[in-house]
Amino acid sequence: MGYTMRTERFRYTEWQDRKSGRALARELYDHEADPDENENVVDESRYGGQVGELAAMLRAGWRGAMRRSGIG
Repeated sequence: MGYTMRTERFRYTEWQDRKSGRALARELYDHEADPDENENVVDESRYGGQVGELAAMLRAGWRGAMRRSGIG
């Protein structure tokens, strides 16, 4: 099952095992540098902070993500 978190700049997706919820694969696209999503940059060290933040927002759900971003 795939779950996605989208911000103004990034799209982060986790493909999770349905039973355990463990992330099996991840994707991160930087729309500022790559608007057509041709390069998955999830494993690039310079994006480590964004991966951690977006993964936490994804796990918090949409209400938690809105609180973290100051919207809700």
